[in-house]
Amino acid sequence: MVFCAGGLGLLWKSSLRSSSIFRSVQSHTVTAPTLSLFNTHLPTGLVPLWSSPIAHIQRRFAVVNLRPKKTKYRKAHKGFFKTRLGGSIRGTTVRLGEYGLQLFEPGRLKDKQLDTVRTMVNRILKSEKGSKLILRIFPHRPVTAKGAETRMGKGKGAVEYYATWVSEGVVIMEITGARKDVALKALNVAAQALPLRTRVVQRNPELIDAPRVVPYFVQKRLRDCEFNDYVAVTKALPLRDQPVSISQQ
Repeated sequence: MVFCAGGLGLLWKSSLRSSSIFRSVQSHTVTAPTLSLFNTHLPTGLVPLWSSPIAHIQRRFAVVNLRPKKTKYRKAHKGFFKTRLGGSIRGTTVRLGEYGLQLFEPGRLKDKQLDTVRTMVNRILKSEKGSKLILRIFPHRPVTAKGAETRMGKGKGAVEYYATWVSEGVVIMEITGARKDVALKALNVAAQALPLRTRVVQRNPELIDAPRVVPYFVQKRLRDCEFNDYVAVTKALPLRDQPVSISQQ
């Protein structure tokens, strides 16, 4: 360590480098030593030219568990993700629970947002024995970012977070095994924490298995009667040559 005393540079080798205190700080432990421990080893009148190891204590970061454990590629193209505005009704009904949270608008949800919502809802459902929160979506798309005022080039930025793109009308989470008042309270708290507009929906037994919408090109072919010739040919075939349906097996 180098110290300044009376305008003259003095090279002083401290014995702290071999001590247990210095090794604990160097290994980024959570407990930080006090300034008095270091000041007792300094000669009188010497001022350090850099800050003490207390300034280099390990920083704490929020651990996000909603991330894919293994991906084929570490990074992905930015791309443009289309979110449907109507037509398909897949994933728009409550299927696994009694109450759900449905989106009113399309958008992007980050892993930190979903993890925060999951923590808040589980804290409320902790009093209900047998209750469970079910997430219908998962952040699977890596999003990279670079620092501000960074020059162009030198490769793609590091992965900052994972996100998922959701469409309008999708049920993103459900609650099962909880009373109505507790479930509504938990979903309302989750709605306040999300950046998109949502509403609370209840399970409808008639809409549990929503039918799939017929694609547009199939509808066009049906309108143009392109299947009439196929139906006429199958009726004219002998019984052994006709295609067997699932109900006839």
